[in-house]
Amino acid sequence: MTSPAVIPLPIRGLRRVPGSPGYAYRLDPPEVWEVKKSGPDPIPIYDSPRLPWCPEVSRHLVTTDSQGTGITSRQVTITVGEHTATLPLDQVADGTCWNKKFVRIKGRAGREIREVLLNIVEDQAFELPLDETTARWSPEGRLIMPPVDIAPRGYGTVAGTPEQWAELLGEVARSPKMALVVGLTIGGLYLRPLGRQSYMVQIKGGSSEGKTTTLICSASQFGRPEPDGVIRSWSVTKQGPGSWLRSLHCLTGFRDELGSSAMRADQLEASIFSYLQGAERDSADRSGEHRDSQGSWRGCLASTGNESILSQIANEGIAARVIEVSSPLTIDAEHAERVERLACQVYGHGLAAVIERGLRPGEFAELAARCLAEMGAPGGGVVRRLAKSLSFGVAGAVMLAELAGVPALADAARAAAGPILEELGAHLIERGADPGARLLAAVADAMAARPGEWPTRHGYEAMIANDRYPREVAGWDLSSDEGVPAEVAVIPAALRRIAAEADIKDVTIALQNLKARGLLHVQASGKKGRVGYQGMVKVAGSAKRAHLLSGLVPVEVDEPDTQEIPQEQPAQGSTGEPVQPTLELVAEAAPSALEPEAEEPAPHGQPEPGMPTDMAVEMPPPPGSTAEEFTAVNTAPRAADTSAAVPASKAPVSEMNASNDDPPAPAGRVLALAADADGLYTCDGENLTAVEAGPAFDSWPAFLEAVADLIGSGSIAITAQLAIGLGYPEAPSVATPGSRTRVPGTRRKKSAEAPIPRAISEAAAAGWQCSRKGIGAWTSWFKAGSSLQVAVIDWQSREHIQAQCALYLSPADTAMEAAYLLARYRSLTGVPFAYNAGSSFTTMIRERYERGRREPGARTPLRKWDGAGTPAKSLRPREVHLVWQRPIELWTPEELAAQYVIPYDKVWAYLGAINSANLAWDPLEHAGVDAGFQPGRAGYWLVGGSCQPFELLPDLLFRTAADGTGPVWRETTTVAFALKHGLPAEALIDAYLAPEAPAPAGRVRPGRKQGQSHTGRITKEIAERLGAALASLPEGEGVPELPAEEERVRRAVKATYAEGYGMLAHGTAWVQRPDWTDAVVATARTTLIRKVVEIGRQSGRWPIGITSDCAYYATASPDPVKENPGFPLLQRGRPAELGLYRTKSADIMTASDWRRTKLGMEE
Repeated sequence: MTSPAVIPLPIRGLRRVPGSPGYAYRLDPPEVWEVKKSGPDPIPIYDSPRLPWCPEVSRHLVTTDSQGTGITSRQVTITVGEHTATLPLDQVADGTCWNKKFVRIKGRAGREIREVLLNIVEDQAFELPLDETTARWSPEGRLIMPPVDIAPRGYGTVAGTPEQWAELLGEVARSPKMALVVGLTIGGLYLRPLGRQSYMVQIKGGSSEGKTTTLICSASQFGRPEPDGVIRSWSVTKQGPGSWLRSLHCLTGFRDELGSSAMRADQLEASIFSYLQGAERDSADRSGEHRDSQGSWRGCLASTGNESILSQIANEGIAARVIEVSSPLTIDAEHAERVERLACQVYGHGLAAVIERGLRPGEFAELAARCLAEMGAPGGGVVRRLAKSLSFGVAGAVMLAELAGVPALADAARAAAGPILEELGAHLIERGADPGARLLAAVADAMAARPGEWPTRHGYEAMIANDRYPREVAGWDLSSDEGVPAEVAVIPAALRRIAAEADIKDVTIALQNLKARGLLHVQASGKKGRVGYQGMVKVAGSAKRAHLLSGLVPVEVDEPDTQEIPQEQPAQGSTGEPVQPTLELVAEAAPSALEPEAEEPAPHGQPEPGMPTDMAVEMPPPPGSTAEEFTAVNTAPRAADTSAAVPASKAPVSEMNASNDDPPAPAGRVLALAADADGLYTCDGENLTAVEAGPAFDSWPAFLEAVADLIGSGSIAITAQLAIGLGYPEAPSVATPGSRTRVPGTRRKKSAEAPIPRAISEAAAAGWQCSRKGIGAWTSWFKAGSSLQVAVIDWQSREHIQAQCALYLSPADTAMEAAYLLARYRSLTGVPFAYNAGSSFTTMIRERYERGRREPGARTPLRKWDGAGTPAKSLRPREVHLVWQRPIELWTPEELAAQYVIPYDKVWAYLGAINSANLAWDPLEHAGVDAGFQPGRAGYWLVGGSCQPFELLPDLLFRTAADGTGPVWRETTTVAFALKHGLPAEALIDAYLAPEAPAPAGRVRPGRKQGQSHTGRITKEIAERLGAALASLPEGEGVPELPAEEERVRRAVKATYAEGYGMLAHGTAWVQRPDWTDAVVATARTTLIRKVVEIGRQSGRWPIGITSDCAYYATASPDPVKENPGFPLLQRGRPAELGLYRTKSADIMTASDWRRTKLGMEE
């Protein structure tokens, strides 16, 4: 008989490793085994342990985002032998922890073993409860701290007895200011659960006056103050404090010696604003994918420093959230030493008491309200905001006094709050308690510094009568005019410049304040009953728009050696008696509170001195340049004026007649111009005319003057040969006056002044300026009354234009061809083509809503807003183009048997969306969801959960990988469609919506029904203009091809809307509305999905993929008409038009190609 086979028995305590089927592990004793099999026998055989050790996980820690709904990072506590460490799971994944944290172990270097160890750690962590790494308030109103060993450095540690803690607070109570500071740091814990704004406590003063002692005492309430404790230095990197604050979440932060940060005033202002706004920081990974901020912070930031913060910042919003407490704060040296000694020995009791027995947030809010009433705070303004913050400090001291049994602490804090509030209020009055006071002082300073820019009206009229225009006029001095309440009339553009020089960012708020105080002189119109911020002053026989101010700070003005304003002289033909002009105040419809005032163009024949009178062309401003420096003027007629000139078809440029003889006057207005070495070529959109150059080619400024005489303002093209001959560099150059360039052969930090191209220096001497961007493929040249956008034809290539935009002109174009292309585009769109089509789109918006160009009574939107403080302010759009393929597992039997995939593409989908999108007139405001969903109100809604009522379509919230599973912000159009198809109303969590602005009875908003005030079809007329232009350039299968030049024009017009809606988010010098971009994308996507759902319900056929504006269907044949599931198709031979769908033959593919290219499947 043969012996039976020996079957190994399982080793006790071994557990298979999930994800690593060839391994098993056990913790007692700690070992990792490799599983081997012999032949077909399924029973595992264990030879010997692969590793004589095994990690044991005792704790699983997570960090969640600012909403507490998503996990941003994970940590685990691991023990190996005698060593225990808490470390990020990422270090386990890459194996670095085994080298850094556990040094006396073997066999950890191999890649396979690292993956096994990661799976072992994950297996154990899965079984453990999740503990958070940040402090949080529970729904029951209790503060929850993480374990001390993983809490922020020093927080949560406790030393000393309760009796010693009471002794410490007793010493604190001897100094009212110190007691209030301690209360402010405790009160900061309640800012997040109560939804209040963060505040900063700055303890300022000289050396040895109790600043650091007070900071140490306050920090000791939260844990070990120092060394290596709660208090940190201000000697940091730029991003360090923000990251640190996010880790605190709701805890009070402590930083010592602000001066060590070496931040300039502008950097300090920006940093403090960022900190007090939550220190959130969106970012992107290496692939460009957006990553949300790793949490946020809200609380109190306590700091010390020798200098005042308030004296270094100009932003009123920051001043309202900084509480400065001046030294001294200690009674004497003995008091300081005793407080500091006790604080370093007795710490952590304040935070522990709040966690165990502190007030719940609602109770604390009631206590703070009572403290505010006791302080007798003012009724509004910045001082009241400061008083509300101080009330949190008093309430914090009162609560701490009750918890520790030291009533004197509460009395001391109450005693300090009133005087500190008075001190802060006095400082605000001294610096200008409001932006209005600072704006008046800035205007007075400007008048003193540049008196030549502020003539009297008599002096100005005398100059005009003698044809002597001043180089620049900022306004008119009215102080000597009898019967006039205003002291000065300031041109709006000059006021914005003066405000920028004085670092006043909230100009409109300043004007509101001055109007309320009677220092901005306006009067209501009996017809409209509305008042704006500008009036009209009659100067030189015409009305000029200006801000009319009084109450300026008196300034001593030294008379200049050479008076720029000539003595007043009567105009020719006058009686010699000066005529006193009258001051007229013209009421304006009140603009948005956040919108800078736009200027009215001067009446015909009366150009505004020093300023162009026509509409400016949009273009991306270069870094460091201002809107004024980057303005180009459009003298194109409105679309209504040019539509009749659009022919049904055009002849190629080569067939046009051009003569170098003395030319007749152009058949129409010159819309564009080009030049080469032989001469100039003008075009009115139809007729091309050659103009002999003559002396215009002697120099660059002479050339510009000659061109300006012909075109006024707009876009021109020039060959590189001619440009270089007139002083252009041989290649694009960023050198402008004052710029620096690196000296060859030296280190980077050594530089010399960059050589200035001759064209710039000669033009500057003649009064022409170019943008700070310098000379490039496109360059803006401007002076009073004219602005020219100059394109160098030879540089119109990707070598010199890296922007992601379609190129209109080509290096292969002749000057004649370039002139025709530029003029043809302008005749169709009403605006010049400058830089790129997207910028030209934003120019159309500005032209449509420019003051003086819109219809009487119509409203103008705020065109420049970056979405700050709302979901629109994001590194990535909230609404993205839908790119989706249905998984093969969800294909129906008919689709699996299909041989072809046919795309049905919506014609001009995004042009239609621009036409019909509901857009917010004004900046969005926080609205919440208490009023319920409002489908006609533009904005964003925070939505939780998902909505997938159709199994064969994607989630109707259109989540991306970056969105995760937590709540997402979506535009109103998307949310309305999801609610219609099953999304519960309870899924709406929060909202930022267009604000109400009730219109006078009878006013009709453009594109909206009567009386609607918050939302409108703002870009409807622009879309209609582009649609008419495209309709005049027919294209489609079976439609006769356009001439080559006309096809280029058609592509440029299409690129105008295709690039334009994205440019709204990117922004130009004059237009930026990221919320409009999201609304357009959401409208286009919803329109397509709505049609897909309608077809699916009627025919039972659903797309297998969707890409932006195109739906793909699996079909039995390649015939799009026969296989059409229900789309209104564009017939062959019929020009493209809105509302229809089409299929291009070249886009039809086989089903096998679809599965291979889209789903990654091999046949």
